[in-house]
Amino acid sequence: MKPVNIGGHAAYQNRVLAQLRKYYPDAVHSLPAPTWEIMEKFWNLDLSEIDIIMQDRYSDFGPEPRLPSDMLRSILLSVEFKVTSYTKWAADLKENHLHAILSGFTIGDTPGTGTFYDFQSRLWLSDDDNLSPKVHPPKEKPQKPKKKGEKAPPVEKYTVKELFEKFEREPPQDMKPCLRLFQIFKELFLLKSDRDGLIDLGASLSERVIEISCFIPPKRTMAGLLECKDEIVSWLSPDKGVCELKLDTEPGRVYYARLQEGVTFERVVRLAATFDLAFFCPDPFGYAAEDEVFTITEAGSHTVRRRLGNLYSNPVYRLKGVLASGAGRYISISTNGAELKIANATLSEGETLVIDTAKMTAWVEDSEGNILRNALPYIGELNFPTLEAGLNTVEVAADGAAFTELEIQAKSRWR
Repeated sequence: MKPVNIGGHAAYQNRVLAQLRKYYPDAVHSLPAPTWEIMEKFWNLDLSEIDIIMQDRYSDFGPEPRLPSDMLRSILLSVEFKVTSYTKWAADLKENHLHAILSGFTIGDTPGTGTFYDFQSRLWLSDDDNLSPKVHPPKEKPQKPKKKGEKAPPVEKYTVKELFEKFEREPPQDMKPCLRLFQIFKELFLLKSDRDGLIDLGASLSERVIEISCFIPPKRTMAGLLECKDEIVSWLSPDKGVCELKLDTEPGRVYYARLQEGVTFERVVRLAATFDLAFFCPDPFGYAAEDEVFTITEAGSHTVRRRLGNLYSNPVYRLKGVLASGAGRYISISTNGAELKIANATLSEGETLVIDTAKMTAWVEDSEGNILRNALPYIGELNFPTLEAGLNTVEVAADGAAFTELEIQAKSRWR
């Protein structure tokens, strides 16, 4: 099943408070100051967005998984408490109630070692465990000091500084396995630090808040007014998470938002009521309610015109064809000169290769939409072409492969 985080970070905080009161009623006096510093850090660390980012790494079927936010939080917590083994940490969670509580788990229901390794495999987008080959040159024997009283030369070939410099000069050829980790770091830590003013990344488009004034028309009875108010409160429940928000003042556009605060009916006059709502949009853009979709059925150069939106968009490419792995066999999609090359891939008739440029991920699905396998290893370079508002040039080429159809969902948007 897909992970579903009902209540987001607030639900985690509620679980922590409830269990602390039960198992640590004297926590204020019994827990040391360094532990409180860690508790405060994780109390404010909202990781709920990873539950959305990791959706494509879970199947629609099977048992309910652990929340990715709880798993990542628990791994980060193990680093804080200097436990570097999943086996030791899984055993620790069963014995140390505080560590289980801060992770977000319920006492008596903590993950085992295998669950941590399973989560790690979902973060790592490759079947290989390492970016570089496992075979390394033999270690050199430690050298003795040349003179009496001198230190022996270091055994390590590189210092940490030298390793970083070497990485910059000679980066690994294939960084796709790290892509999901980079996305999580960017969304949950880097951009949040920028928004909070901890670092400065320059001008950027961050989240937005949409404020709306609402009015309930007069009802015949007070009971009718109360019933209407109850329906509105239920419909606007923040527990539903991010939902579609459509405004009459902006026809044809949809925002993805959640209610920032509860509903307060402050003014009730003659069985009518007015109230204000503030919607929080993690994604600041308004998207086309009826999106533009372009279909290409022949290789060659094509022109597509985006008529909706006023800035570039991150489209979804859906490719159909037959492609077998092997040297020189590929299907290439170039959008405004930015090439997306699919090679060393296996794509059969009836299958569709989906590339979501906004989420920077790719997968292969069957005719019913079931995800069959990860397709990021099929992409030659980590290049996710965007669509500009207006005219765009799309070129499709195939060699040693049969191209059938390319569908481009524009994801047109406004700011």
